[in-house]
Amino acid sequence: MTEKYLIGVDIGTQGTKAVLFSQSGACLANHFKSSTLFHPQAGAVEEDPECQLESVCDTVQACLRESKIDPKSVAAVALCGQMAGIIGVNQDGRHVTPYDSWLDTRCAPYIEKMKQNAGDEILAKTGCFPSFNHGPKILWWKSEEDCCLPVSVLGPVECWALARLAVSCAWDAMECSLELGFGSRVRLRKRKKGGAPRRGRLPLVLL
Repeated sequence: MTEKYLIGVDIGTQGTKAVLFSQSGACLANHFKSSTLFHPQAGAVEEDPECQLESVCDTVQACLRESKIDPKSVAAVALCGQMAGIIGVNQDGRHVTPYDSWLDTRCAPYIEKMKQNAGDEILAKTGCFPSFNHGPKILWWKSEEDCCLPVSVLGPVECWALARLAVSCAWDAMECSLELGFGSRVRLRKRKKGGAPRRGRLPLVLL
């Protein structure tokens, strides 16, 4: 039986790390690429989503080169992301906002509003009060920033990255949608017709 491999990718605050494992759990390669945080105004901490996606591709490619395995033998790639940041995405699955880091504090007024209006209920359901996480950030973007932006959903960066990679997988002539956090869905742009579907393989962008 052909050996299969697994790749895990963490889009972290300091950078992106990819690790390649054998089925037995042995680490065969790992690579890290530092991130760049931007501070365009007081309290703001942002990242460029395209750079985050590029870091995923670069670190995975580096693991494949180092390990010298056949990319076709990779059974799965799993992504996770940094804590409570969000990104605004349009109907085509393209980002229309920068990545709003969990370190960004501009949503502070909405933390207090959530505590006042539903603090006890939130505590009972989640085990913690609102903080600098998804809820207040979504309210801040909807109330302060995205009135002129074609935002379809606000969700975690790893979900957006998966959506972009799924597009590159080329489910030719098929319409597909991906759940992008919080129960919302966006339609992914279809690739041009032609060529066989590549389901079950690594996205081309990762090779």
